[in-house]
Amino acid sequence: MTDRGKMHIPYGKPDSTKREDRDDGPFQIWSYLDLKKGLAFREQGFGEFKLYRTENL
Repeated sequence: MTDRGKMHIPYGKPDSTKREDRDDGPFQIWSYLDLKKGLAFREQGFGEFKLYRTENL
């Protein structure tokens, strides 16, 4: 029921993940190379991440 779970079900395990600490908060970036898609999740609280944006790779 989380945003990450909702993305994991249709897309599967990401090819890579990374954490970025930015001025507007911590982010977790998932990359799907075959789909040429990146998903950015912004931390909204302790361990809770919301989908912030999608990117074409």
